Amino acid sequence: MNLSKIVGLMTIFLFAVLAFSSGAAALPVVIEEVQIDDIVVTEGAVNRLDLERGNEFEVEIRFTPTEDIDDMEIEVSIKGFEFNDFEAITDVTHTADYDANVTYVRRLHLFISEFAEEDDYKIRIIMADRNGDIEVRDYNIKIDVPRHALRVEDILLFPGNSVQAGRALLVTVRVENIGEKTEDDVRVSVSIPELGLVAADYIDEIDPEDEEETEEIFLRIPNTVPSGQYNVRIDVAFNQLHEVITENVIISIVGDPEYAPMDEQEPKTVITVGSVVESVTPGQGGATYPITITNNEARAKTFSLIVTGTEDWADVKVNPASTVIVDGGESKLLSVYVTPREGVDADSKTFTVDIVSNNKVIQQIPLTANILVAKKSGWDIFVKILEAILVILVVLVIIIALIIGFQKLGSKGKEDEPSETQTYY
Repeated sequence: MNLSKIVGLMTIFLFAVLAFSSGAAALPVVIEEVQIDDIVVTEGAVNRLDLERGNEFEVEIRFTPTEDIDDMEIEVSIKGFEFNDFEAITDVTHTADYDANVTYVRRLHLFISEFAEEDDYKIRIIMADRNGDIEVRDYNIKIDVPRHALRVEDILLFPGNSVQAGRALLVTVRVENIGEKTEDDVRVSVSIPELGLVAADYIDEIDPEDEEETEEIFLRIPNTVPSGQYNVRIDVAFNQLHEVITENVIISIVGDPEYAPMDEQEPKTVITVGSVVESVTPGQGGATYPITITNNEARAKTFSLIVTGTEDWADVKVNPASTVIVDGGESKLLSVYVTPREGVDADSKTFTVDIVSNNKVIQQIPLTANILVAKKSGWDIFVKILEAILVILVVLVIIIALIIGFQKLGSKGKEDEPSETQTYY
């Protein structure tokens, strides 16, 4: 072998050594034993361990570092699950430092989703620090399907998660079969334990990997139920009613104020008066008394306003009307408009407004109108003086005209009389 070949081989060997030395070092750890739910498993074994979906399993790892390891974490996972990006089947330890020649035991937990397909998988254990090579171990498992298993897919409530006392709550339950066997005569019951309410419906048949829903299950909420949060419990019994799964939903019940405890009751009707005393001058408009009626009951009510005590001194009008309908939980503004008649003496007039509902007077409101005398302004006095002067002038003109007329008549009579002495030529 010539020198050039020897130099070439040494160069290649040198580059290989440099490449190997520059790479990450293997993680100095020995995995001594792995158990899944207390069953020892062997890496790469042909025999697979059967695990049933919908359950949680403990993975116990016993290992010994051959050198000190800093910042290492241990991850256990099952890959290839359809929804791993939403509910990953994985668990990981906190990052920690481990001493050489010390045996450690770490326990991690895996929950296998009910949506995992029945198939062969691997439980993968990964040990890694910041810079070294990762240590990977694979253990063969089979995810299996339980013989009998149902799952509540959805719960539909009408009118929703809030219902008024005295009305009905309608519940529809959708159930999915995630077991191997067809389930017959599945009983779905809906209850509100706190109120002692329960109702049920049956689903005739649910095939594997299929889902069915109940008819609307009817629960009437009594009028007397107070407002609050209540638990609706859904029980699904199957496998000849030997197995039961349970789900819970929280709803809000809005109590009827009529049945609320006395210390919690609002007044059924609240009357608010804007003003009880107003001043008004006859001939210059009227006085307005605003009255607000608030109906705190759940149902609409009719109210009438009857005004008494104004018959002999004022005219009264109620806007928008003397009888109104106020819906439950709403308020309505009415205005009593009082107009005093001309010639009413200055005085303090008191009258009454009766609020009537269901042919009963629920409240009487005394109101007062202060009648004022109209004050004459300077202009009004000046106009009156001008009117008097004008009348006087008219009278004087008439008198002067009469005097002049009489004078003319007297002078005309004298001209018509014959002269006593006549001279003839």
